[in-house]
Amino acid sequence: IGRAKSGGSSTNLRQLFDTLEARLMGLESLGVTAERFACLLLPLVESTLPEPVLIQWERSRSVRNADSSLLDSNNEMEEFRAFLRKEVASNERVEQAKGGFFQDKSAGEIKPLNKKPFQAQKIATATDLVSMEEMG
Repeated sequence: IGRAKSGGSSTNLRQLFDTLEARLMGLESLGVTAERFACLLLPLVESTLPEPVLIQWERSRSVRNADSSLLDSNNEMEEFRAFLRKEVASNERVEQAKGGFFQDKSAGEIKPLNKKPFQAQKIATATDLVSMEEMG
């Protein structure tokens, strides 16, 4: 799993999340249970997170640890996956709200998709059709 870039777009975090999920499903399909890999894998995956996301994770972990005195590593891995899933979804919503569908990524400016000015088109009505029949 590669390191997600700090301050990058949500696509980096999305790629990290997707890679993690795929690898975990692969381990589970081989019969390797979460109890076996969670205590080793969690610190490795945490080290690939961008700093702001890691800080958020540590804050949520400390709140959880205050609420529950004993967490096993399997449960912590599930909590991490849920946290990362929510973080990816939040980042994607923020990016969509900031730039939406109109942002030109190369220039960093917001531009409308259609650069032509709006021109009203004449749409045939029933009256037009009747008058055409009378002419012909």
